[in-house]
Parts: sequence; structure tokens; C-alpha cells
Amino acid sequence: MAFKPSAGAGTNPTGMYILHQETVQINESTSSEPNYFVSSGNLLVASVDDGNMNAGGNVVTIDTCTPSNTWTKRSPNGADAPQMFFIASPSASTNMHCIVHSGMPSDTTLLVAYDVVGAASSPEDVDSPYFSTSGTTIAGPNLTPTAQPGIAFAVENTGLGPSSGVKAGFNYDNTPYTGETDSGRLNNGDGWQHVFYTSTAPLAFSWTQVNSSSAMATFGIAFKAGPITARPAPPTNLRVTSIQ
Repeated sequence: MAFKPSAGAGTNPTGMYILHQETVQINESTSSEPNYFVSSGNLLVASVDDGNMNAGGNVVTIDTCTPSNTWTKRSPNGADAPQMFFIASPSASTNMHCIVHSGMPSDTTLLVAYDVVGAASSPEDVDSPYFSTSGTTIAGPNLTPTAQPGIAFAVENTGLGPSSGVKAGFNYDNTPYTGETDSGRLNNGDGWQHVFYTSTAPLAFSWTQVNSSSAMATFGIAFKAGPITARPAPPTNLRVTSIQ
């Protein structure tokens, strides 16, 4: 579903911000499927919770986009390491669609995409190292931006979830609900978050999860802002959740 604001409901901010957020479930029993990536900004970020392996995970790739775009993929070395993708200066379109390939179609996988306005032309700043541990509170990943301001995104893969929250000052991108379990399809038991930063001080992501004995693997990337200039207003400001 896509929801639009009422007329005169406000204006878009200046600087670097997230215009659209979209959650897509990658269908089981399907190795390749088209998905829409609603976009009006100059940076697209997509993160996948499943590990970058086809034994206990799901290697995901994205290609064949209309308009033509090429995704860059990042995933650290490590067991069950999540996967992140981005397009710098995309050929954006609210009708943009790409083919998402699943290396393990028997597995349930979620992809969260962010349409970002105001990023630098070469926005990737710092990738976090692989981080994995168990416990009720998971302190990681950590990264230190080299430039500011910017937005850092993180994703986690929990063995037996669900994820239940993040620390104050960071934005939890899940849709939590009462009675959620690891097998719940809305969040897949895993987690996503982002944070806006205005200094080059270290960023320390943190998560809470229900099952303290479960191992969690995490990964994050910081993207830097471009110079503030006047930008045309995009057509809509919306958040899309697609569970297929």
C-alpha cells in the first residue's frame, strides 16, 4: 500500500533525509521475482536480513532494473552475515522495478529499502566490520564516520528472534506487534535501524532480542551527505510495506 499526504500537510526537510521506506518479502519457492523500488532521491539503500550463504542463509542479488540501474552489494565475511545494497545517483522513478534473485527460495527473506535525498555523489563512507554475539542486548555493529553529516543503516540476522528494539536516539525500522515470534512474516524475527549523525564520533548500534541464547549477526554502513542545495519537491512522501 502507498499512502499520500493531504494537500498542504507540510514541506520536505532540507539536507539529507529518508523520503521513502519500503519493506518487501522475497517469496518462498521463487528464485527470481520483480519488485518495485519507489524512488525520488539520489541514493537507494536496501538491506537483507538473511546471511550471505545458501546453507542456512540466502544469497540475494538484484539486477535488470527499469530504469536502468546497477546495485552495489556489501556483506562482510562471517557466519550468517547480513547483506546490504546501494545505488549512488540512481535513475530514480516512483515506477522503478528490478528483479530480485533468491539463492535459497525455500527460505523466508525480507528486504528493507530506503530512498534517500541529499546524499553525496559518492556517498559510501564507512562499512562496519562483521559483528556477532548472543544475549538479550547486542552492542554492535560499531563504525566511525570520516565525514559528517550523514545517515548510517544497520541490519541484523537473529538465529531465533524476534528482535525487540534499539537504543534511544536510533530509529527502529521494524513494525513490532504483540505476540511476535521468530517465524512472524512482518519482520522475519530480525531487525533494521538507522541513525542520523552530525559528527565524526563513533556510532555504536545496539539491539535487544527476546531469546538471550540466540546468536545475532550484524552489519552497518554510513553514508555521507552532499552539500545543501535547493531541491525540487518530490511527488509524494510515503512508506511502503509489501508482504507477498
